[in-house]
Amino acid sequence: NLTSKYVGGRIYEIDIVSLEPRIMCKITRDEEYKDIYDHVSKNVIDNSYESKNVKLGLISTLYGAKEDTVKKLSGLSKDAVSKIREWFKVDQLNKMLSDQYEANQKITNFYGRNVYSKSSLINHFVQFSAVYSTMIGFYNYINASPSGIDLIAIIHDAIIVDVHPDNFNFIDNTYYVKDNVMNIKLPIKKEVLSWRKKEYKKRWEAVLE
Repeated sequence: NLTSKYVGGRIYEIDIVSLEPRIMCKITRDEEYKDIYDHVSKNVIDNSYESKNVKLGLISTLYGAKEDTVKKLSGLSKDAVSKIREWFKVDQLNKMLSDQYEANQKITNFYGRNVYSKSSLINHFVQFSAVYSTMIGFYNYINASPSGIDLIAIIHDAIIVDVHPDNFNFIDNTYYVKDNVMNIKLPIKKEVLSWRKKEYKKRWEAVLE
């Protein structure tokens, strides 16, 4: 039901691609990849699984599922799951967070913000770090945007913006946003949600009057 306030304008949804695995990879390995699932499939496990299986394996691992659960959910072998956990340094991160919680009754995300829950430590750490990275990246993006790109809503790893026709190229030719605190580029994908056709101009002007 969202309609652009600009004649011929568009409502875009801009999403960050593979946010949580990308953040985990940056934090534990200080590495960035254009397609994290493809990289893991080709370079970490034996490349015999479909992308959806790798994605399920990665996501469920980062959300704190045990190896047997990850194997059941994703269809990956036990060896593949073990390799993913080892590559992402899951056990080391979990120990660090557990020790931090025992010492302080809390953990902090990458940006130093507190988390007071003891359950699903890696999940809380990655999700909370990821949403901060997203907000920094989108904040920088919106601030650098020309007039005529208006923020409508924020949805975790996505924003919805109203875009004047003069700025379609700016949107279409932007391929990532940058979090300058973590020093990470976050690839984005764009989708047009609605397009206000010019024939509605008179109707819109009548409403304004």
